[in-house]
Amino acid sequence: ALLGTRPIDRVTQSECDARHTEDFSQPMQPMIVKDGCTGWDAMRWTEERFRSDFGDAKFMVHSSTKDSVPMVVGDFMDDHAASDAKVKYDSVGTEDPMYLFETLIGGKDGNGPSSPAHSNILDAYSDPISDQLDMLRLSNQGARPGYRWLLLGGRGSGTKLHIDPFGTSAWNALLFGAKRWVLFPPDTPQEWIDAPGAVLTEMVNAAAGPDATLGEEAASDGSSGASGWFGHVWPRYRESVEKLPENLRPISCVQMPGEIIYVPSGWHHTVINIELSVAITENYADPRNYIAVRRGLFGNLWGSIEHLDSACDWNAAVDRVYPSLVQPNNCVLCNTETTQRISLLNTENGGRVVCHACAQATSHYHGVLSAADAYRWLHLSHSDDLQELPSLWHKNDQGVMTQYFMRAHLHELAEEVHGSVQDARALARNERDAKHD
Repeated sequence: ALLGTRPIDRVTQSECDARHTEDFSQPMQPMIVKDGCTGWDAMRWTEERFRSDFGDAKFMVHSSTKDSVPMVVGDFMDDHAASDAKVKYDSVGTEDPMYLFETLIGGKDGNGPSSPAHSNILDAYSDPISDQLDMLRLSNQGARPGYRWLLLGGRGSGTKLHIDPFGTSAWNALLFGAKRWVLFPPDTPQEWIDAPGAVLTEMVNAAAGPDATLGEEAASDGSSGASGWFGHVWPRYRESVEKLPENLRPISCVQMPGEIIYVPSGWHHTVINIELSVAITENYADPRNYIAVRRGLFGNLWGSIEHLDSACDWNAAVDRVYPSLVQPNNCVLCNTETTQRISLLNTENGGRVVCHACAQATSHYHGVLSAADAYRWLHLSHSDDLQELPSLWHKNDQGVMTQYFMRAHLHELAEEVHGSVQDARALARNERDAKHD
């Protein structure tokens, strides 16, 4: 472990399984499973064999400052990831190495057709998380967000400090190479994550008492990549981190081939490849993190009705499998019970609710029109299959229910019924003008 950090727990696969099925009210802690990859065909891969098996495939590569681009794996390994590549990685950490980060598609969850390369990778390992312990497997086929990736990078490449999306946890299996990890507990103040220098010093001084002082520290210089973080930001933690309370000290470790590291929901983490490394990683939704996952999946309430319907369908499936988890009268975002709420209705999924405060905070009125406005502005009525569209029902303070539709869906229907949105608006405008004559 790095100086001042806590060591990670190292356990067997059976111990890992037991921890996942313990009391769901207790938070999970990071751990490394020493024998997690036992029996995997993927463990046969070396640099040479991986190049032989996948050298002609085209996968996505990126860096912390560059957009993702497709690249032939063999070319990427020659230019960026070969074990003898001259990649600078020192205490300064000025390089921004490219990193192969390929979303794996296909397999039993039906999230799309699989390429031969993807099929070979998916067949070479087994998911260590059982179906019963990954709530996202309850999503409709194809509706699950991207959740599994192949990672390939040379010395100095890696991922910047981040937290996994949608409240999910993650596991990362190292096939060959070595990775250094630093993980920050969920209670770590966000300002410390954002600018560790002076803020960290203030935290330590406050914890030590009014008479203690550690001097001034510079704020983060904004280095966002893994190499930049370990080269520029980590030195600012080193002086003070061991003086922090035990519950706020980060965990660090070096992951070796055949080991699987588990990163629980809510833990910020960064990882850098110490040498050429290949890994497989997946995100999953542990039942103990249901509230965080639900908040993540419903976070973009009004951006897409399809997304909203998928989230409601998923929540209904969770309700059937884990009836003790779902509280149908609680807001899907803040989890408070309230009578002042908007119902997210769907005849198939039973609906969910969101409180007024969260609805307003997520721009409820952006991108939606009421049934009355659908006719007023787009000349769409119930006879135009309006009720076939997914909709939201808003109950105001007087108890009056109003039905809302997504503007994008109304535009699609207007094109189908009237030929174009412009024609629909013209018809609506003519009718409004006629009423005023």
